[in-house]
Amino acid sequence: MYAKKNIRFLIILLSVSSLLLSATAAKADQNVVLRVVDQFGVDIPASTIQVQGQTVPTGSSILLPEGTYVFTVIPANTHPALLSRTENAAVLNTTTELAFEWITSEVTLRMEDQSGVEIPGTRFKVPPFGDQIITGDVLAMPITDENVYPTISGNYIDGYDFDLLVGTGGSIGHPARLHRTEGAKEVTETTTEITFEWITSEVTIRLEDQWGVEIPGSRFKVDSYGDQIYNDDVLTFPITDETVYPTMGGYFTDGYDFDLLVGLGGAIGHPVWLHRTEGAKEVTETTTDIVFEWIQHQCALELRDTAYQTVSGSTVVLPSPFPSYTHGEVTTFPINDDIVYPGIAGNYADGYPITVEPGDIAPTSATIYFTALASGEFDPAMFDIGGNTYRLGCGPAPTPVEIVDGSLTASPLVAQLGDVIAFEASIMDGCGQIDAIWDYDDGNSDWQTDVTSPGLLTAAHTYSSAGVYTVMLGVADDCHTVGENVVVVVYDPSGGFVTGAGWIDSPEGAYKPDPSAAGKASFGFVSRYKQGATTPTGNTEFVFHAGDLHFQSSSYDWLVVNQGGSNAQFKGTGSLNGSGQYRFMLWAGDGEPDTFRIRIWEEDVAGSELDVYDNGFNQQIGGGEIVIHTN
Repeated sequence: MYAKKNIRFLIILLSVSSLLLSATAAKADQNVVLRVVDQFGVDIPASTIQVQGQTVPTGSSILLPEGTYVFTVIPANTHPALLSRTENAAVLNTTTELAFEWITSEVTLRMEDQSGVEIPGTRFKVPPFGDQIITGDVLAMPITDENVYPTISGNYIDGYDFDLLVGTGGSIGHPARLHRTEGAKEVTETTTEITFEWITSEVTIRLEDQWGVEIPGSRFKVDSYGDQIYNDDVLTFPITDETVYPTMGGYFTDGYDFDLLVGLGGAIGHPVWLHRTEGAKEVTETTTDIVFEWIQHQCALELRDTAYQTVSGSTVVLPSPFPSYTHGEVTTFPINDDIVYPGIAGNYADGYPITVEPGDIAPTSATIYFTALASGEFDPAMFDIGGNTYRLGCGPAPTPVEIVDGSLTASPLVAQLGDVIAFEASIMDGCGQIDAIWDYDDGNSDWQTDVTSPGLLTAAHTYSSAGVYTVMLGVADDCHTVGENVVVVVYDPSGGFVTGAGWIDSPEGAYKPDPSAAGKASFGFVSRYKQGATTPTGNTEFVFHAGDLHFQSSSYDWLVVNQGGSNAQFKGTGSLNGSGQYRFMLWAGDGEPDTFRIRIWEEDVAGSELDVYDNGFNQQIGGGEIVIHTN
């Protein structure tokens, strides 16, 4: 009986204990509100708390049994790696709320220039506060002071990272345009302001012509300053110098982009008329001017023919916004040559529409689109109206190309077979494109195109056979063609020699002192190269009794025997009637029949030639024989 009573008591005791334990457990699961608050007890928005593997936003409740827990407090952001700290806190059976304080400071963010003046339109990106923070805004920022919160951790333990989006043109700068990063700005209990400096430069914008003269009416578009910037306007530019701000990024890192709207006719140029782009103009601390050049022409426009002669009575009508224009009047217009300015655009990028009415076939007219080239010429260079060809002239008509007198030379003038002969000549002036041709008189020639004037033309040639060659240089431009020639001698010392003796009937006019003198004239000659010699030896005599003329050679310059051995030519010096120094040249033909010609002349101190005798052509001999000996 006693045992049964004990067992019964034990069962009752266990039941009571179980009830007591159940009642105790139910009381320990507390519904606790977790909060992250500032020093004034106000919840810090977007804060969270982590405990027991759960993350709850500030102001949310969570069931927790009684006990002591490690809480991770994350203020004003949701990423645990940004800014957090740990706190130990106990949950009792009476706990309904746990509030964790995180001191905040009301911080004013500013962007100022080097003079301490705020840069309007500037804003900031500050994780986790977003990118709509404008300079001068006040933010309530949780402090990042480890002395106050020794268990602090996260990326912002040493301060917040800032992305500075500098204002441009008084408006909010686009984040991709010009910005830089600044990191680790500490916030303490006493922090009231964080100020960043961005150096600015006051820059004058100018558009000038090639002479440094400002082009009136010009204006600019500069992202993001708008398109109402005029010549000589001063803009305040944040600098784009990466050596000063190495963490810079965005479109304007390497400089601002400009759209140049060139002034036309003294009026403000409309952006679709004629404009071009220029990119990456760097602004540094010392930049005070940004100057662009646009080449202009100032000249009298007129209609001309193919030889650059003015077609009188013509009219030329220029497009708006040029003023009314009179043919031949001086006007100024910017070039629209996209080879010079590849970023050019607008209605006039492909040419000015110029209406032309020629004075010689009026009232016929046509509208031609002209591109004004930097050279002062136009493209197209020539055009047709009513079956006639014209060109548009700008300024004085160019002088036709000329070969400078006396500049055509050959070196050497007398060359041994196989030697290279060098030619050169100087040219000047020119109408349009200049081309040149060297004709070497042996079936070969060389062309030179797009010759520069003034300039030196050069050529070189090697002949394959002995002979006397007249080398012609022809130069042509759009106006005319001009030519000069020089005679060169190519001899072959091993090519043979010539002998001759006999007479001719000297014609009237051959003897220059007495053109009426005529009759029999006798000749005898021999000319040959000795072995290894570069000048020939021999003797030549010519006697014309009617003129009392007796010529005797004293030396030879050269001897040329043609490849076929039927003709020979030699040149030298001699005397008349035993005195003086005269030049001569003799042509000898060995054929059916034999032929003979001799020219004798005197040279004055200036190099001018005065003929004494010349029978003038390869004349059939009256008697005797001419023999060309080949080796």
